[in-house]
Amino acid sequence: MENMKNYEQFNESLKNYSSEELKAELMRRDQESKDSLNLHPLASEFLEALKGALNQFGEYSFYDKGVDEVMNTYILTNKLTNLSIQSVAKIFTQILDYTDKELDDEKTFHFVSALIGNLDHRDDFDGLFQYDSRFEY
Repeated sequence: MENMKNYEQFNESLKNYSSEELKAELMRRDQESKDSLNLHPLASEFLEALKGALNQFGEYSFYDKGVDEVMNTYILTNKLTNLSIQSVAKIFTQILDYTDKELDDEKTFHFVSALIGNLDHRDDFDGLFQYDSRFEY
């Protein structure tokens, strides 16, 4: 019963804010959460791109059509060109470790696997797999 009372108080307090204020607060908290994880800027950018694709095209297209069909993964992987394979692995590991209300392990794994597939032309490609057992080609 106490939980219900707390919920009602919380719900009542929300009525004092506009939807824009609530959205801004959620975005602030989301950014605060990312900042506390010390994500590499590219990991953060890639996660935002993934969320955008999922919001625009939905999970069905993401899984059925493939990551490359709902977003331009080559633009993302081109940003990794001048990074060492160790730095690329760190970014991918951060993406795989990240979860929130929109992204779970399955989505981030599917996404990172697609990005890895775009990097198979690199001379140091095989070295990528020594950094995280979750990396799959």
